[in-house]
Amino acid sequence: MKKYLRFDENGHQTGMTTAPQSPGSNWHIAPENFDGKRRCVLDGGTARLMTDTEISVVEDKKQRAAFQSVKDEAIHRIAEKANTYQNKIIGTDDPSRAKRFEVNLVAAKALLAGIATEAQTSMLQLQLDANKYAEHPVLKDATLDEFARWIADYDELTTKAIGLIENTLIVGRAKVEKAVSESEINTIIEQLAEQAEQQFSELVN
Repeated sequence: MKKYLRFDENGHQTGMTTAPQSPGSNWHIAPENFDGKRRCVLDGGTARLMTDTEISVVEDKKQRAAFQSVKDEAIHRIAEKANTYQNKIIGTDDPSRAKRFEVNLVAAKALLAGIATEAQTSMLQLQLDANKYAEHPVLKDATLDEFARWIADYDELTTKAIGLIENTLIVGRAKVEKAVSESEINTIIEQLAEQAEQQFSELVN
């Protein structure tokens, strides 16, 4: 019985079997000194044992790939955290909602400047009445001018929030990519989370 090895298109060993003769065209007879422990490569159509240097290169690539996966997962977690703050402060990424807010902001600024049209004033009043009916905790006792100021302030809040979110994403990605160990990545995520929590808490309070 002889030992036969199978290789992928890059010449890396993918399988081994024992048979009286070759199991197929993609199988190659193992070298005489093959003990089943040290992997082989296909070199010029002939199987040979991998050198220590080749084994080191392969292991290094595996470790780099595994560490990059850890980095990718960390960056994904940072993005998820950023999305949480976006949904909490800015709202979901809904184009129609963004358009409505844009119209409201124009009307609110016009009202505060004393140049609002009848249609703009009526639109804001309808929304204020609805918020009062729903007993909005901030707007249930607000005047129309206060409602307009609330919209304008909210625009400033969301603008600052966008800046903080982008800062968290960019700094987070950069720090994770520069990290040299998994423990360092975990520390980066913890620090970013604490920093973001403090910054957003200060923003909304």
